[in-house]
Amino acid sequence: MTKLKTNESNKVNLASPDVNIIIDYKNWHNIEPELASNVKLAVIKTISVIEIDEDIELSIRLTSDLEMKELNHKYRGKPSPTNVLAFSQEKDSDLLFKYNRRYIGDIAIGYESVHKESCEQKKTLSAHLIHLIIHGLLHLIGYSHKNKIDSKVMEGIEIKVLGILGYKNPYSTELID
Repeated sequence: MTKLKTNESNKVNLASPDVNIIIDYKNWHNIEPELASNVKLAVIKTISVIEIDEDIELSIRLTSDLEMKELNHKYRGKPSPTNVLAFSQEKDSDLLFKYNRRYIGDIAIGYESVHKESCEQKKTLSAHLIHLIIHGLLHLIGYSHKNKIDSKVMEGIEIKVLGILGYKNPYSTELID
């Protein structure tokens, strides 16, 4: 299990931004006791690196591949599960949620796909999950990987945030412990 490094740069106020974590599939509970804190820290570090306002709110749903298959079919027309989906919120609903925070959207992540990928890529489940949280958050904020330049920008941010959190570069060819 990969643990976050404890150092001064990781001490943050977990009250901002507001990250609603819904764990809707029992296997997610088996990853680590600090799962919710690590997910929130990943969001905080990501928005810090890309320098956006911290007064945001988002929801992260940790679910099963069955639900991911349904979501992927309903919203993308694809009849199979996927590891992560990001649903950006429309601009006109910026201030609908608590404390007048800007609601940026929802991220859904499927357990079985993430577990399978982490095994295939020789990563810990926790490291892969945190990477997908960062990836999904970047999509909510407007980043894409539709071309090589956009992909390199996204990958660069992901690598930087993961490094700050104590995780190895997921795009490296070396094995990840």
